Amino acid sequence: MKLFNNRLYVILHIKQKEKAEVVKLAEDHNLPLMYPDIFLKEKSDLCQICIDDGHLGGHLMSMICAYEISCLRNKSYRLFKNVKELKEYVKIADQREEHYFVSEESTEYYYNYVKTLSFDALKEEYFLVKNIVDYTDSYFLATKDFIEKTLSNSIKRSIAKNEDTLDAVYKQLNKIVKIRNELDDVINTNIYLINRGNCRKEPNSISDANNNNVSQMRMRFYLKRIHSYFHSSERSGFFYLNVINQNLDTIFNVFNYKLKAEGTISYKHKVFDTVRKLGYSEHLPSY
Repeated sequence: MKLFNNRLYVILHIKQKEKAEVVKLAEDHNLPLMYPDIFLKEKSDLCQICIDDGHLGGHLMSMICAYEISCLRNKSYRLFKNVKELKEYVKIADQREEHYFVSEESTEYYYNYVKTLSFDALKEEYFLVKNIVDYTDSYFLATKDFIEKTLSNSIKRSIAKNEDTLDAVYKQLNKIVKIRNELDDVINTNIYLINRGNCRKEPNSISDANNNNVSQMRMRFYLKRIHSYFHSSERSGFFYLNVINQNLDTIFNVFNYKLKAEGTISYKHKVFDTVRKLGYSEHLPSY
């Protein structure tokens, strides 16, 4: 289980009385304490503490906080304001199940897996996958509607009111960051919260004969076809959500670099990989 989705999380504040809870959380999830003395010996509250899948604890340099989080809004970094937020996140993350349908991008490998399933397991996989596909498709439509209407209309209103200040631009960029973070959560967490036991049943869609070869063939064919659609088709909600996420990241980094980061942060920073993929390998022109 990828508890923190390969992100580096920063806890802004840990109270002295909460240290034992954080240590226990680390032990329960096999996350080693990087600087145990800070937790076990220092008698004071802690500020700016970083955690990831490999390390828990340690003073995070204020310069890194300023650059990676405040200035770059780097997608690899996410914030917990306090231990309460951390515990709420962990409570959700603990419920995730790694769905092979989502994590395996090869349709051939996935289909070989499907062929090993018993009839009951095949039915569970069938209904689980239908829910996953329905969820991603519907979330894409909601996201598309929000961007085309709410976000674009907000930008148009700013232009109409001659709000051409940097503050007005950053207001819109912050909305983009918010959508980007929500999409990250959907793709990395929410999909995996869809539980087999809560899947919607459609008894009429499958033969009642519990070992009906035709039914098994139909379900296997559906799963093979829908897996290819889900991961490869330019019509699937999952494909669109990933594309939107990547494009929002590029849009934000283009504007953020030219308006804020240029001259302060190196263009070679990995966060600008998405911008360099546009073809501007050495610098980003002002136009």
